[in-house]
Amino acid sequence: MNIITPREIRYNVNAGEALLELIESLGASRILIVSDPVIARHHVFEEVVKLVDSRGLSYEVFKDVEPEPSLETVERVAEEARVLEADLFVAIGGGSSIDAAKAGLVLYEKPSMNIEELSPLETIGIGRRSKIVAIPSTSGTGSDASFGVVITKIVSGKKRKIALGSYELVPYATILDPRLPATMPRDLTRNTALDALSHAVEAYVAVMATPYTDSLSEKVVETIFRLLPRVLENPTDLEARARIHLAATMAGIAFTNAGLGVAHAIAHAVGPRLKLHHGLAVSLALPYVVEYNFVNSEEAKEKYTELSRHLSLWTNTRNNLPQQILRFYEKIGHPRRIRDLPSPPPQSEWKNLVEEISQEAMEDSELAFNPAPVGPEEIKSILNKMY
Repeated sequence: MNIITPREIRYNVNAGEALLELIESLGASRILIVSDPVIARHHVFEEVVKLVDSRGLSYEVFKDVEPEPSLETVERVAEEARVLEADLFVAIGGGSSIDAAKAGLVLYEKPSMNIEELSPLETIGIGRRSKIVAIPSTSGTGSDASFGVVITKIVSGKKRKIALGSYELVPYATILDPRLPATMPRDLTRNTALDALSHAVEAYVAVMATPYTDSLSEKVVETIFRLLPRVLENPTDLEARARIHLAATMAGIAFTNAGLGVAHAIAHAVGPRLKLHHGLAVSLALPYVVEYNFVNSEEAKEKYTELSRHLSLWTNTRNNLPQQILRFYEKIGHPRRIRDLPSPPPQSEWKNLVEEISQEAMEDSELAFNPAPVGPEEIKSILNKMY
């Protein structure tokens, strides 16, 4: 079994200086910087652009990536790369910017390809004209170290997420500068960290899990349980920020090599409908999916029990893993159910949504990696517990 990771992970460094070293080592000279309007105003982003400019390199800045990038945005990224003849994509931002750069690279090198056919099971032959360096601004998506790409399209008048992937899209390098996530608002800090937690917990029992991915997942779960409360209390604690930032990348490596599961399949369907941040959507599903897998997979039950014992060593709790997760949510002021949201859908409306969401979740590729098989009725049961 192959284990796929970025070629380099530069941890707790100055983003601009680290990027220049990589540009020099790669011999790159035409740089496409991909970001969003918010991060484009960040002082670290400005530092990076000034340093690239000071070296006299050819570069362009594309800063129009929206949350959950559309196919149209991806096509614009590819067109910018063609005009520049880019030999390096630098994605600075959250998962959306990194995903837009990944998908843009595909269309830049394979302009006739249908991006929706992207699959980790097929070799597409990209990375010959250009490479990707990721500088994540959030600590959660793991996109800087993963094979995954999430884009959105309008289907029957509704926004729908499409989860795609290719091992050829794991970034060449990721640069982890804790000054970027240090400016995230409290809710975004919490939601992104819980996205990383969900990646680790799902990867831990996914069908392709290995001792390598297990060790990463265990450390990610421990780090987030230990340090997220500290970061929420003191947002400028760069030591804790740096460790959570690294944990998010570790979780990205874990799920790239092990897979995910039902919680992500549900979140991909729930998030757009309720207009929820992905980290919030998947965290709401997580404890109830863990509960389902605990009952329906002996192997998952054993591994969850081991992870729960590990957490119990320093949390002084003897609860099972779903209860530990829910107690952690309570500790950090995070909703435990959909009905706890500031503006939850009425229960009557939720009943109608359950049918649509369950059907869409059943089409999600993440289900293939779940340790216990699921059908529409099982997903409906999980959704009702989530509410």
